[in-house]
Amino acid sequence: MTEKTFNLKGLSFDKKDLGIITLDELGEKQICPGHVIFMSAKFNRPVLLMRAGDFVDPAFVKKYKDKGQKSFYILSIANQKNIDEFESLWVKLKIAALESERFAARNELLKYFANLYWYEDSVVCALDFYIATFNVFNRLADEIIVEVRETDTMLCERGMQMASLATVVALAIGYTDYEILSDIFHVTFLLDFGLVGEGYSYLISQACDKERLSPGDGITYLKNAKVSKKEFDFFHSHPVTGYQKVFRRCYGAFYNLELMKLISFHHEQHNGQGFPQRLNFWGLSDLEVVPLFIDYIVPFEEVIYQENSSGGLLKKYVDAIESGSKIDSLPIRRVYERLEYEMSKVLGEVVEDDIQNEEENNIEEESLDLIDKLGA
Repeated sequence: MTEKTFNLKGLSFDKKDLGIITLDELGEKQICPGHVIFMSAKFNRPVLLMRAGDFVDPAFVKKYKDKGQKSFYILSIANQKNIDEFESLWVKLKIAALESERFAARNELLKYFANLYWYEDSVVCALDFYIATFNVFNRLADEIIVEVRETDTMLCERGMQMASLATVVALAIGYTDYEILSDIFHVTFLLDFGLVGEGYSYLISQACDKERLSPGDGITYLKNAKVSKKEFDFFHSHPVTGYQKVFRRCYGAFYNLELMKLISFHHEQHNGQGFPQRLNFWGLSDLEVVPLFIDYIVPFEEVIYQENSSGGLLKKYVDAIESGSKIDSLPIRRVYERLEYEMSKVLGEVVEDDIQNEEENNIEEESLDLIDKLGA
């Protein structure tokens, strides 16, 4: 007899593809490594209870334990070997005592990452990297993540993707201090914390994505949609209200509270035409630009993780930047160029003369920046 094939949320699988995960095992996870499924015996069909990449809410586990449930089926997506390797490499960076040890750990991690997520021909799922990075860096209280997830699962999953990618981009452009990387992880996850809670809507999420693709278009979209003043103000002020909420409720997750301020101006522009404060961005360091760079390249979209579906993921995001209509009004071009160069270098695609010339140019640019600041 032929095994029945199920189709669920874009996933195609047979019952033989499913494993078992106990609620005790699930409760030990921060991020779900596969799609948790209940098989309805009455209707012989699967019900998706938790998606791969979802934050594992302790209340979910307790609810089903209280009902006497012991386990569920799971369609496994994440590769535990890759998760373990990434966690080991992050920890090696964390405990490195000398600068030379940190840079050696940096190069080892970047090479492993680049071989998986810089080339399209790699066979991998991005969830491996997201889970490992979240496991190592996350210092947020469960209630904060649950609040984001209950507002919108897409907002929560995008935050996790952005935080993980921001951390590796910061590492790639030369920041190896663990506490700095941790703060970049958290500030990026919380960039849109001002959208969390009552007031968030489909129109708001669409405005965010349009603003991401082309600064100013999100504002125009809401005006054309004739949203209420309350809705418009909610969107327009979310960078500042987000910073205020993070400062009040999440300060314990940060080593350097100053980096929280990045949340308050992540929709500003070089030319002072952004919102809500109309700031000019010329004074930002590359580190401060990283969360804004990641916010620009990661789309607002639902992700249904599938096995071996993410080869070249970061390179695809980066390559899409040039098609953005207003990239030069954003302070991200230098980070974009440095990232491409550093990834090529770690993969051995840059010759020694190019490396020396690039380092001399960086020194010259940094010297000119310092002279400008001292002159000011």
